[in-house]
Amino acid sequence: MNWQLWLLVVLGILAIITLGLLSLRMAKRIDRLHRRVESNRVNLNRQLIKRAAETMRTADLVQVPSDRATEMRRAATDEISLAGVPLVIKGLGSDESNEPATLARLRAESDLSEVLRVCMTEDLCAEMKTDPVSGAQLEALIEACNRAELIRTLHNQDVSLTLALRDRRLPKALHLAGSAELPHPVELDDRVFGD
Repeated sequence: MNWQLWLLVVLGILAIITLGLLSLRMAKRIDRLHRRVESNRVNLNRQLIKRAAETMRTADLVQVPSDRATEMRRAATDEISLAGVPLVIKGLGSDESNEPATLARLRAESDLSEVLRVCMTEDLCAEMKTDPVSGAQLEALIEACNRAELIRTLHNQDVSLTLALRDRRLPKALHLAGSAELPHPVELDDRVFGD
């Protein structure tokens, strides 16, 4: 064999090793993203339940008018009653047979956000801040709402990153995602306090 053939063999081996290492790196990244999506979904579920619990506690405060308190309790109870239902219809960690329950859960979450926007007016929040106990409870509710919104945003960004990575040529060609289902974003109205 002459030196040109040896060079081609060496270059071929280096190309195969490089492709293998790149594939391994991408497969690990896809796996980490899938795990992060699942973890964020679990954290989002916990935070949405906490938001409902803080809503119930806030509804018990004396500053909250009874009609608003009743509406807040109803929306929070509806959300808590569906807390065990998955937040997505299909994809990682879901079951398509639960589609009606999942849609009901997403509606209940969005309804709770709407109820809080309507009931927790600026005047009521200002009045609550004058009392240390009520002010602390209001801050707990605001924090729970903002954290739920943040975690959902992070979850949906991770879903987008995962889908973009899985859609590249190399992961598709080499089937680097394995048998993992495609992740799906959680779509609900969670904007309560904020800009």
